[in-house]
Amino acid sequence: MSYKIIQSFWTKPFFQNKAESAEHRLKGGWPSEKYNYLSWAFSCLQLKKFYNQVELYTDDYGKYLLIDQLQLPYDKVSTRLNDLDEYGTDLWAIGKVYTYSLQKEPFIHVDGDVFLWEKLPHHLDNAPLVSQNIENEPRLYGDMMKSIIESFDDIPEELLAVDVSQQSIYAINAGVIGGFDIAFFQDYTKKIFAFIEKNKESISGINSGLFNCVYEQLLFYMMATLRDIDIACVYPGIKTIPEVIKTFRLAGHATNYVHTFGINKKDKFSYPFLEDYMKQLYPEYLERIENQLLTYEL
Repeated sequence: MSYKIIQSFWTKPFFQNKAESAEHRLKGGWPSEKYNYLSWAFSCLQLKKFYNQVELYTDDYGKYLLIDQLQLPYDKVSTRLNDLDEYGTDLWAIGKVYTYSLQKEPFIHVDGDVFLWEKLPHHLDNAPLVSQNIENEPRLYGDMMKSIIESFDDIPEELLAVDVSQQSIYAINAGVIGGFDIAFFQDYTKKIFAFIEKNKESISGINSGLFNCVYEQLLFYMMATLRDIDIACVYPGIKTIPEVIKTFRLAGHATNYVHTFGINKKDKFSYPFLEDYMKQLYPEYLERIENQLLTYEL
């Protein structure tokens, strides 16, 4: 079964200097806004090498930046993420979750810090659910679930099924996420929005940045597991994020997939390499970024 590629860019977390969480998404985690724009450009342009249909879900300012200014070649652009004004920037994954909820046909969502040198593997093509890999993070998810149980009044039963005493607590990595089970995504995203709404007064009492990982990655894994739905992974059988994909150091050689999540964006093998790739492959876009984009604060 064929699927479309989608990306989402909710701009508030990228430009909000007043983000309270240590795990904020200011500048996308890059050393400067310039590299955030380079990341979006390189991710989109590499996807367009291999896929005919790449769509962007964003808000008005995201459209201004990526389409009007950068002129990135997305095939379709939606500004439905304007609907998220009521949400705080610490809930940075809400833009992705809302984008999943809008899908009516098979899709794979690719983060703006994921870069491909070939199409995603064929074993994803007919999968009901897709993710980058399965990861085992007992400390992160165990500590977060303890805080949530202590602080929240209403918790999805799938999360209550997590045994925080175990040495293994599995979740997905959502660098890529999708599949053809649209009914699953409808249920999954409804649970997330209800989870947040019912506990909105308590979110500030926990690590709100890491809370995003719980509702996006842990809940997804638990729902799929309890329903006995297979999750096809870009890296099957992996219980941690492969080191080889975290920077550009071995891109195009030992790996054709890079995901510069978190602190990896500030690694010396990430942002300078990103700029070098743009200079070699897409110099006109690099020039556009350096000459046209203005700093903006929400």
